[in-house]
Amino acid sequence: YSIVTRDTVEQDYALKRQLFLTEQGYKYKVIFMDQLNEYLSSLD
Repeated sequence: YSIVTRDTVEQDYALKRQLFLTEQGYKYKVIFMDQLNEYLSSLD
């Protein structure tokens, strides 16, 4: 898990990490802060 702040250099690194992981066959899901509670409740 990674928390990334929008509009930062960190976001650029996260995009490169996402591309690398998907190229390696891993699933990658982006969840925005306003979606977090809904996502967590769906895991139950």
